[in-house]
Amino acid sequence: MVEHQDIASFQITLNYGSPLKEAAIQYDFKDDGTIKVDSASGKIDYYFFPDDSKLNLIVTPKGNPIVAKFLTEKGWTHPASYVDGSMENAGSYSKNDFGVNRYKKGSWGQ
Repeated sequence: MVEHQDIASFQITLNYGSPLKEAAIQYDFKDDGTIKVDSASGKIDYYFFPDDSKLNLIVTPKGNPIVAKFLTEKGWTHPASYVDGSMENAGSYSKNDFGVNRYKKGSWGQ
């Protein structure tokens, strides 16, 4: 996906606690120069999550047919959905015309 510049966004979901809570870190990529910010790192306390938290990675490709074929051949396609809910900006980073916005979503409890 990276080689073919075919990542629109991805989300790392974290499932934890009882009752079960769901949080996510979402990265949205832009290569059109619209992101011009370079935030300081940090803003996320990963140590908040219990040791037995479950992680999932969900990736949304842009639609390159070579990447789609590769994912299908590997069996890496399945129904998955991003965590919904309010989004909190957790930083933006850019260089040249490439940039990424990072968001916290779901139940962070922080």
